[in-house]
Amino acid sequence: MMPPLPEFSLQKVGTGKVRIGWVNPYGADLIQINVQRSYDSARGYRTMFSTPSPELPANGFVDNYAEGSKVYYRIFYMLSNNAYFFSKTKKIAPGYIDSSLNTSLNSADSISISLQDNNNIIAKLPYALFLKFRDSVYSNTKDSLLAVGQNLVVIHPYVPKAGEFRASQYMFTDRSGALNLRLPHAGEKKYALHVYEADGKTQLFFLKHITDSDLIINKSNFMHAGWFVFEIYEDDKLKERNMFYIQKEF
Repeated sequence: MMPPLPEFSLQKVGTGKVRIGWVNPYGADLIQINVQRSYDSARGYRTMFSTPSPELPANGFVDNYAEGSKVYYRIFYMLSNNAYFFSKTKKIAPGYIDSSLNTSLNSADSISISLQDNNNIIAKLPYALFLKFRDSVYSNTKDSLLAVGQNLVVIHPYVPKAGEFRASQYMFTDRSGALNLRLPHAGEKKYALHVYEADGKTQLFFLKHITDSDLIINKSNFMHAGWFVFEIYEDDKLKERNMFYIQKEF
């Protein structure tokens, strides 16, 4: 069976596509999972995905990357007691396949895999056909597959939640916990930033005219750890409304 966090698996599932998969050994105590990517292995990590359902027994995410380059991935995860961890780094290069995705299933040609939806067996597939089905699910859907036995796989359909969190391409927290804001052509456009408490109504601060393309906001500006809501305006028009998480000091 695939090893649990802090281990995770990588597998190429198409040109410029890689699936990052993990098993959750903490149950409902796992409250946050961020998949982070870098092109230099030591720094420059950016969060590419933050799952809205970290409590699931197993899950995954398909990332698009620059084909032909060396890409490094790691997982940041947080528990309900505010303890947080980084996994070891894994590298993907052209032709790379992490066999840990397959270790929970017998790959013999004579083996059939049963697919279960809710409590019903919906199909039995030869192993080779199941592999094609699995890759199609990971590449084209947000559904997840969980191996619960040597020959049984359960399908968990993706159910979007209203207002669910999506990783921002403009705002992210770095390894030190500082908030990074990156705005293209900041000197040529009129940018403004509003930051609120998690209720989205109580405003903490407001930056009226941002001229730096790369701005770092120290976490000392926040009176507590937790989720915050932000709004970015470009030329007085809402560009993005999203959330970020400030980690607790130890």
